[in-house]
Amino acid sequence: MLSPTEARKFFGDEDPMGKTMTVVGNRDYTVTGILARDDYDTIFPLTALASYASAESDPGIRQMLDNWYSSIYTSYTFALLEEDTALEDVQARIRGLLPVHYAEYDGNRLDDLIVQPLKDISLGIQMGNEIGTVLPRESSWFLLTLAAIILLTACFNYVGLTVSRSLKRARKVGVRKVFGAVRSQISSQFLFETVVISSGSVLIALLLLQWLVPAFNAFSFVSQTDLALRLDWTGDPGLYGVFALFTLTVAMIAGIYPALFLSRYRPAAAVKGLAGIGGGSGSRLRKGLVVVQFSISLVFLIAAIVMVRQARFMQQGDYGFQADNVINVRLFDVPFDRFRDRISRSAHVAGVSGLSVIPATGSRSDVWVSLPGASDDEAVKGYQFAIDPALVENLGLTILAGANVEAGATFEDTHQVLVNETLLARLRLGAPVEAIGETFILGDSTRVVIAGVLKDFHADDLSNEISPNVFFHQPEMLSWANVRLVPGQLDAGMEDIRAAWTAMGHPRSVDMAEFDVQLKENFINLITRDMYRLIGFIAFLAVTIACLGLLGIASFNVENRTREVSIRKVLGADVGTLVLLLSREFAILIGVASLIALPLAWMLANSWLQGFAYRISPGVGTMGLGLLILLCIAATAIGSQTLRAALANPIDHLHDE
Repeated sequence: MLSPTEARKFFGDEDPMGKTMTVVGNRDYTVTGILARDDYDTIFPLTALASYASAESDPGIRQMLDNWYSSIYTSYTFALLEEDTALEDVQARIRGLLPVHYAEYDGNRLDDLIVQPLKDISLGIQMGNEIGTVLPRESSWFLLTLAAIILLTACFNYVGLTVSRSLKRARKVGVRKVFGAVRSQISSQFLFETVVISSGSVLIALLLLQWLVPAFNAFSFVSQTDLALRLDWTGDPGLYGVFALFTLTVAMIAGIYPALFLSRYRPAAAVKGLAGIGGGSGSRLRKGLVVVQFSISLVFLIAAIVMVRQARFMQQGDYGFQADNVINVRLFDVPFDRFRDRISRSAHVAGVSGLSVIPATGSRSDVWVSLPGASDDEAVKGYQFAIDPALVENLGLTILAGANVEAGATFEDTHQVLVNETLLARLRLGAPVEAIGETFILGDSTRVVIAGVLKDFHADDLSNEISPNVFFHQPEMLSWANVRLVPGQLDAGMEDIRAAWTAMGHPRSVDMAEFDVQLKENFINLITRDMYRLIGFIAFLAVTIACLGLLGIASFNVENRTREVSIRKVLGADVGTLVLLLSREFAILIGVASLIALPLAWMLANSWLQGFAYRISPGVGTMGLGLLILLCIAATAIGSQTLRAALANPIDHLHDE
């Protein structure tokens, strides 16, 4: 059965029913049905489906399916349980299969078999050998936490601004109470106002969401994992109920305190204008909210700066080999020797080598290595690479001792390998010179001989330590060709690669990429870049919200002290003194926020950096840069109001006194 898109791809406008198509392994399959649509919400993409009986009829697949140890990594079993079946009982019986079907395999490292409900695959716990692309629970909680922090910051801002402006509404509250309004009625009015504001905000947010979704889907952790966010406003009516509940929740969080605060005024004091917020709980709340908002803003700012520095460090890192001017070409089923002989004729090519897995780009081939006679617990996990002997020179690798693998002999003939320094250290084989000629076990039982020792280089991204690496000459395993071009001849060399590939008559288009670009855009580098973009955007929102709140509070503070400022100016106070007087309270609050945020930001940054084997050190410069940015923004917000008051003409405010 084919999806509609796959059917059109292979058969065009013809009726595909009953047609025969050849798939991998030269097996013929008959099309018996077409799926209704392409976009089923499934863990794995439904592009082509074949019956289990068809799979069993293939001798190779049947042999794999009959082998428990092999099939467990390449197949999945779905079980429909009877009603009221205890999942724990099923889990216990599944685990009982381990000693029965896996104990006889030497070196078996299958730790567990886990039963997982279908609805828990996505947003579930992270597992090994996942069935498809899923969003881990930790990622969703991380995004939800960021959203909650920004939302609470905005709520705090609303509370602070509402309380700060309370004097403007005090007389109105007093008059209403004189005419018989009770506190519950006044509280309800203010809560209703908050609900209206919250509802309007949700509508604006939904419009902004349409604009932001493409940017979110452009993140690497979304685009490369097929987890794109798709908005369907008609497919889930319950979504509108969630929006309504969300609106009311936000309104209650933001509005409950201002409603209670504003409804408590005593009528006589309110009518006389004596219900100000110069002291008491309102003042303490306002100051506390300023501290909280600026602490959050500073933490996010420093986090964004740390992530940017770490991303640049990784993109500019030295991997220990020469990747410049190298084009990696995927060979598919083309023999390496055939491609090498053809592309070597180009005058723009300086060298050609081959290997099975491109290092430091996210792909790897794991292997266990151990000394003869060692137990399974003493085995060490590393990476294995099939290479062409020209790789050493072509990528500028350094042989510390011994010699390169032989070009005229394969691994099956000699069992000779190259290893790196880390493997010697992990297996305790001594210095490079001492290790030449020594043997160790590769995989389950293959005894290999060390022909040479390479200087360590990064076969993985810079978030991981250098692992033990093993290199052997096995031409049939070479999946990539590394074409080193003459410096300055990149475009001409790539054109020669396209021409050579076309001349070989392969049905696929050439798949090639610049090695240094691949290194910069490996998955961990892209994820790190996404992280600092996301955190940077959050920091922008947090700082903007905090400064808008500070601007409003500063404006109201200046407004309340306009008469005082005018009198001081008449008595001889200069502009600098007045600005300092009006800004002193905010400077103290920002100072307190800095004392709270700097240690917290440093701890969070170091905790995040522990996930990278090679990392920057977030020192005083990083902390100081974040603090300086925040101080400049805050000074602009506060200074714009205090300077306006200090420069005002006293007559404008005192002529009615």
